[in-house]
Amino acid sequence: MLSGLRGDRRPVVVIGVAVALLIGFVIVVAPLFNTSGRPAGELAGVLPTTAVAGRQLEIDIALDNTGVSVITQVCVAADVHGPLRPLSVVFQGLDHELFANGRACGGSLSGGETISLRLLFQALRPGSAQLALTPTEGSHPIGSTFSGSVRVTAAA
Repeated sequence: MLSGLRGDRRPVVVIGVAVALLIGFVIVVAPLFNTSGRPAGELAGVLPTTAVAGRQLEIDIALDNTGVSVITQVCVAADVHGPLRPLSVVFQGLDHELFANGRACGGSLSGGETISLRLLFQALRPGSAQLALTPTEGSHPIGSTFSGSVRVTAAA
């Protein structure tokens, strides 16, 4: 029986092809499951330049997970100086969360995923406000600050 297999190269070829397929699978598919690393996020959009006193100001922006790891608790920190008060954030049009201690937090965000955010602020009185928004995972910043000035005008 062994003498018959010595001349037959088919088992060697089959084993070689199987090993090559296994190595190819590991090289191509394994990186897709890599969720380690430091979380990273980026806010994008346009901040309005004016608001009206006594009314709510809505700001639509996007949060992009620019890393490969999962952001386990997606948050937006708002640092406001002037007559604006942060109220809440609507994450992906579904999850409505109030600001507490300068932050509003939603669920998790997979690597490479982008979600929409609708931030609500109350314009208190006429004046100038400085607004800085930072993506965070819990209380830890994970990206650069998105900032600008908003001029609050008197109601007409």
